[in-house]
Amino acid sequence: MLIVPPDHAIANDPPPGALPSDVEIALEMRHLSVWYGALRDRPGTVIFEWPVTVPWRLYNMLDVEYMYRSTRHWQPLLNGYSGNYPNSYIGLLYDMRSFPDTKTIAELQQRGVTVLVLHEEQGSRPSYAYALERLVRDPSIKVIAEDREDGRRVAFLELLPAAARAD
Repeated sequence: MLIVPPDHAIANDPPPGALPSDVEIALEMRHLSVWYGALRDRPGTVIFEWPVTVPWRLYNMLDVEYMYRSTRHWQPLLNGYSGNYPNSYIGLLYDMRSFPDTKTIAELQQRGVTVLVLHEEQGSRPSYAYALERLVRDPSIKVIAEDREDGRRVAFLELLPAAARAD
């Protein structure tokens, strides 16, 4: 697996005369993995970020952070955030409770996901290590990279279409 050193900064210093909020955003962006920017150059990408919240704890939304990270690539997110919770989104949260089993991988393929981004979050079930170990053994997964954000691991994985497994 390719591991990018955590001190590999993103070259996005704010322009001269930038507003304080612009500076804060630019400084915060430095903590994001450089691989988010690399996703910008992958046409047809649909991203799923994990872990996800549980349907009965919608106030604990990781999706807001995922939406923020998406400004590095502007690709569609399966689990984006709008403040509205349609039944299809609640269904996704229920479906992903058993991630990363074979059924959830097939569900993500059916929904058109092409890239999985896994975040190491304390208390996630299953653990990041287990989820990553399970996924790298799946023939429909190809590792893009593993990196670090604020001292935690993050993995970028390509999810191949069901018909194009890398057997």
